[in-house]
Amino acid sequence: MEAIILFSILIVTIALSIPIGITLGLSTCIAML
Repeated sequence: MEAIILFSILIVTIALSIPIGITLGLSTCIAML
């Protein structure tokens, strides 16, 4: 049961971090131009 909860937390964390990472990457590229 705990493994399922940890796995879902991991998926949510990855799903949230991908758009944030893309946004940070784009803003960094724009700032460098």
